[in-house]
Amino acid sequence: MARGRLHGGLLAAHRWLQNRDLLPNPTGRVSRAVWWTVSVTCMFHFVCLGWLMFRAQSFEQFSHMTVQLVSDPTFSAQGVQWAWTLVLFCFPLVMIMALQGVTGDINAPLKLSFPARYVLYTVLLTMMITLGSFGAREFIYFQF
Repeated sequence: MARGRLHGGLLAAHRWLQNRDLLPNPTGRVSRAVWWTVSVTCMFHFVCLGWLMFRAQSFEQFSHMTVQLVSDPTFSAQGVQWAWTLVLFCFPLVMIMALQGVTGDINAPLKLSFPARYVLYTVLLTMMITLGSFGAREFIYFQF
């Protein structure tokens, strides 16, 4: 329930700020790209905070984990490996989103030239085949 309040509160705050012209409205290509990057980065961190709320058993555990993340950021070998895996999986998505943001067209990947689409689809398919998880496990929602 708290996670829903967080996301609802973020949406309400965004609309409130947007309706009062308190958010930047960049017009240049570079300034739009910078604003988009800042916006996506902030929203990513808010979503991660929401997942932390979802995973915590109590508000005390959520508070403790949040304080630990902020005050004592340590990196284990496994954490670094997971981070690189995340970067590897997210890189194509980020590139596609950047293309959509720069062109202002959500269908920009579909409008690429045939050779460019061929390369994109080949990379994505190869990643799904070689990096996919083929072991059967319970989905996260059914583990609680």
